[in-house]
Amino acid sequence: MNVAVLAALIALTNGFGRVEIDTVGAHVMSYVPAGGEEVLFRTQAPRRLPDFYHGGIPVCWPWFNLQGDPGTIRHGFARTLEWEVVSTKNGPSSSTATFRLRSGPESRRHFDGDFELLYTVTLADALTVDLTMRNTGARRFPVTTGFHSYFRIGELAKAGVRLPDDLVSCTPGMDGARPYGAGTYALVDGATGRTVEIESWGNGKLVIWNVGEKPHPCFSADEWRRYVCVEPAIIPRGEGIWLEPQATYALGMRIRVAGK
Repeated sequence: MNVAVLAALIALTNGFGRVEIDTVGAHVMSYVPAGGEEVLFRTQAPRRLPDFYHGGIPVCWPWFNLQGDPGTIRHGFARTLEWEVVSTKNGPSSSTATFRLRSGPESRRHFDGDFELLYTVTLADALTVDLTMRNTGARRFPVTTGFHSYFRIGELAKAGVRLPDDLVSCTPGMDGARPYGAGTYALVDGATGRTVEIESWGNGKLVIWNVGEKPHPCFSADEWRRYVCVEPAIIPRGEGIWLEPQATYALGMRIRVAGK
């Protein structure tokens, strides 16, 4: 097992597989379980900074979508900034990397709150991501947040998301925030026979999204057929959280391949 720094990527590898994280945005780019195939989708279209990068697990903070003030960056600025690598750890059954983002001149161009974000990525028998946010200032501020997770599938029309009381069929252009908080859900891929369990905590909603068939500059042709986003989130703004001075809040997700 090892942790390697590859240019701007941190690579975690052990007997359970391999994970790659970009230090820009602390963005998980790839998760390949041992003996398995890639779990996360990444577009092959060129990256269009500062546009939102479509793939992997982007961290949306301190707002989700355009729920900040007018003119704010879609899905927040945390995904666009370089995060500090705090630590990397190895073990026979677990590898971790922890990243930190603190308020500073760049963040204050978009947001006047004082904060510290700690984000830990753990590769074990599942992939776990934990985001802990802390208000380090003297004034409270509102937060909407989420993991904009892109899951790779064989064919959109043959995929569905199993909720506690429903099986939602995946369709082009689907977009909806469903009233499901902490819990375990499943992405069922009928084209490949693979089931991915998605466990979340700290969220109040679950967003299921696909860009649809209309051409999009951030996707290559027909890529809409190869992914669906399942996103634990705290939205909308009126139902987000107010982070009080020195208070913390945690949002987490665990991804496990349960079938195939």
